[in-house]
Amino acid sequence: MVLSHLHGDHWDRVARRGLNRGVPIITTPHASRRLQGLHGFPRAVGLRTWRTHMLTRDTT
Repeated sequence: MVLSHLHGDHWDRVARRGLNRGVPIITTPHASRRLQGLHGFPRAVGLRTWRTHMLTRDTT
């Protein structure tokens, strides 16, 4: 999942409650820290501008 920023118009209570906590979330560094700490999404990754992150799928 890509999350452009952590505001209510993109991330609300419905999303927080309904989303699997194990889903990888690519977002800003600030948002990833909040998602990991306050909201319990340990796979949130914060990327700085123009950085990349490779996601791989476990096929086992």
